Amino acid sequence: MTKLQIRFASPSDAERMAYLAEHFGGFKFEDWEIDWTRVGNNWLVAVVEGEIQGALQVVPSQPIGHIEFLLVDSEMGLLPRTRIVKALLYSAVSILKGCGSQLGCGTIPFDLPSYRAAVVERGWVPINQCEMMIQKVGS
Repeated sequence: MTKLQIRFASPSDAERMAYLAEHFGGFKFEDWEIDWTRVGNNWLVAVVEGEIQGALQVVPSQPIGHIEFLLVDSEMGLLPRTRIVKALLYSAVSILKGCGSQLGCGTIPFDLPSYRAAVVERGWVPINQCEMMIQKVGS
């Protein structure tokens, strides 16, 4: 089995994270001129054989922490992709627990029904259907 490492993102991961966001995130970031070198302790990355294959934003807060923006290379097979998603999610939940969050909250794009099914299977409860909104607030 290939070694999978979950760690916090660093500015040196910017190029790969931008690529994942643009190609596999289901998010339309290309119009926003995001500076991915500014990632910090709120992003986890999944590293397989020295290359980032996935990322997830985790924002600890009390009483509700946030887990957002799953970015996973969808060109991988189902089993490696599933392994990465599980590892990122479990790591994010552990961080939220450790920071005192009582609930974890996240938004899943409508075009990722398998991701929705996977988290529901693991105890997440859909409470609403919505659109994710975004606004530029800084440079």
